[in-house]
Formats: sequence, structure tokens, C-alpha cells
Amino acid sequence: MGKCLGIPVVYDIYDKYTASREIKGTVGWLFDKLEMLAVNTSNHTILPDVSRYKQFGISTTNSDVTIIENVPMYSTVPTSKTSLDRPKEVSYVLCYVGILEPTHRGLEDLLKVVSTKPGIQLYIAGFGPLEAKVIEYAEKHSNIRFLGEVDRTEAFHIMQQSDIHVGMYYKTVSNHYYAAPNKYYEHLYFGKPLITTQGTPPGSRVEDLSTGWAISEGESNISSCLDNLDPIVVSGYSSNARKQWDNKYSQYKEYFYSTYLSIVDELLFRKNEC
Repeated sequence: MGKCLGIPVVYDIYDKYTASREIKGTVGWLFDKLEMLAVNTSNHTILPDVSRYKQFGISTTNSDVTIIENVPMYSTVPTSKTSLDRPKEVSYVLCYVGILEPTHRGLEDLLKVVSTKPGIQLYIAGFGPLEAKVIEYAEKHSNIRFLGEVDRTEAFHIMQQSDIHVGMYYKTVSNHYYAAPNKYYEHLYFGKPLITTQGTPPGSRVEDLSTGWAISEGESNISSCLDNLDPIVVSGYSSNARKQWDNKYSQYKEYFYSTYLSIVDELLFRKNEC
């Protein structure tokens, strides 16, 4: 519609519509066609990760496509008066802060595994369909704590005080092959290693940068990862994570604004030339 009226159109994509909602069959095919029509007819397309070129079938040489990563714009983390409980027998504190999805994120497997490991303390905060199950585990196992829905300040506090972040993206959802989650950037900002899923973009990155563990799906793989945690490795991954944030993303806000403005300026220039 915008192009028909001579108005420049920027199509900013976070997730592919059908893949993120598991819409398949004829309806899915139709939505895919409509989304690709939007991509092909827009003046400029913004993607959150280089893997999305493949997902959308877009050429990497297309000059009308720009990658702007899904980097949270953090300021100084507010100080909280609350301290996470850390019993003497606990070696590592893990955290998950976010939507409590019942499948595809490995939370149900994580709960089962941690319930058998008293040396691991797990803090979960958020809301969603798995909430009743999380509460059930928290009531039965002292090393699993459910904090419910928290505000931004407390979410930051939890991530800051934990030793390891968890953000798994099981490949039972096709969109996870192209995942570009906040959790990847959060683990860098807070300087905490990330346990994530092998064969996904965050998995490839933590492996390449030595900022965490990329593991296969399932209880046994989570269990093996937790059993083999090494304090020297954890410390090294933590340091690598924060360095990656400082070197690549600490000034991303400026990049974001300047890139967006340059796209808009270019489109307005083209419009005025016509």
C-alpha cells in the first residue's frame, strides 16, 4: 500500500510469521507467500540475524537488506536489596528468566534434571503455561526456586547474581534453527556463561566464542553438561562473554540509530529523485 502511494516502506522482521507460530499446510503456504511479497515489494528489509537470509531465501548480496541484531539497549543495572539464597552445598546457581513454555525450550527437562542434583540451585522467574509444573517442582525440591513474574529490575538482579544462564531452543520448532534471542545478548552483558542448544545460532556463537555450552536436546545431555561443569571453564566463559559485549555490543545503540537513520535518509533521497 505504501509503495502504491509513493511512500517508502521498510519491512523490519523479527520472526518469520508461520515458523514462530507453527502454521503449516495450505494456510502456512499462503502466509509465507504474503510475507515474501512484503519482503520483495518493500524498499528495504531489516533482519535480526544473518541466518535469516537462508530462512527467507534472500540473497546475501542484496543491498536492500540490513542486519540489525536483537541487542537489548541496557543502561546501568539498578541495585536491588534482595540477595539470591545460596546454600553451602550449592556449587552453581543457574537462572532462567522469561516465558515458561511447556515444550520446545527444554524447561521441563531442566526441572527434572536439577531436581536430582542438590549441588545445583535453579532460579526461575516468569509466567506461562508451564507455571504450575514449575511451582510443583519448587514445592518439592529446595534447590529449585520459583520467583514468579518479576519486573525489569529484579530480572536484571537475578541474571546478575546467577553463575550460569539457561536459554535452550529445541529444534522441534523450525524457527529455532534461526533463533535470535535476547538471552544470547543478556549472557554477554552480564558476563555469565550460557547453556543453549547445539545447531542453533546462539549455540554456534557460544561454541565459536567460548562463552557457554551448546548441547543436544534432552535430559541426559543437560545432566551431562551440569555434571561436568568446571570452575576454571566457567570463569573463562564468563570473562569471554563480557569481553564480547564490551568489544562488539557496548556501543550498539549508536550503531542502531545511525543505521536506521541512514536507511531512512537513503529512501527519502530516492523518493525525491523520482
